[in-house]
Amino acid sequence: ASDAAVTFDVLAGDANFDRTVDLADFGILRANFGSTNSLFAQGDFNYDGSVDLADFGLLRSSFGTTLGTPGSLFADDEV
Repeated sequence: ASDAAVTFDVLAGDANFDRTVDLADFGILRANFGSTNSLFAQGDFNYDGSVDLADFGLLRSSFGTTLGTPGSLFADDEV
């Protein structure tokens, strides 16, 4: 056996996994608002099974954030 390193990024509010929290993600949250048994990709950003104001708060706190390319330390516009 050997050691392995895995790199992954997490961005609260990025429902469509495009590395940016924007109006597209808000649209996904809005379309599923009030639903239960939901997934992250449906707007359940805190994994409690419901899309509600707590999830909106997470989206709002990350709104406008963009992650850099995979494996980078900076957002693309900071390089």
